[in-house]
Amino acid sequence: MRSRIVEKDKTEERMHESQTMLQNVEQIAHIGTWKLNHSTGEMQCSDELYRILGIKPKDDYSTFFEDGINAIHPDDRERAIHISKTALRLPDT
Repeated sequence: MRSRIVEKDKTEERMHESQTMLQNVEQIAHIGTWKLNHSTGEMQCSDELYRILGIKPKDDYSTFFEDGINAIHPDDRERAIHISKTALRLPDT
């Protein structure tokens, strides 16, 4: 039983180190990440993505796409919308 607890602690420590490393890499490279669960609609975004887009983290993601698109230069928005919809397999409107 003790070995399971020790192994779990080591796994959690490695996971925390990996998350910290990813955050550092995102800040250095100035890139953000996001993940969308198509089944539940749940979305997770990195702190760096929020920083890049100039929006605050929130629990309600209903306006996330619009907030992010509005943060993109007007000349680039149409292309960004098309790329996003293609990635998410949404119909163009």
